[in-house]
Amino acid sequence: MTKLQVFTMEDWKNEVLLEEKPVVVDFEAPWCTALILRHEELMKLDEEAKGEVKIFQVDVPNFR
Repeated sequence: MTKLQVFTMEDWKNEVLLEEKPVVVDFEAPWCTALILRHEELMKLDEEAKGEVKIFQVDVPNFR
């Protein structure tokens, strides 16, 4: 499974708050059973958006 870009709290301001493009953030955790289905849909969106939308995953247990 391809991974989306994962970032930390340090990246939040630059990658989300200051971004001019629309941003989709997926908050995920290893115990989340919907992660696999949601990840596939986000990967499709990422391919279709062709750079017009930024898509990230936040690893909630490690988000600091």
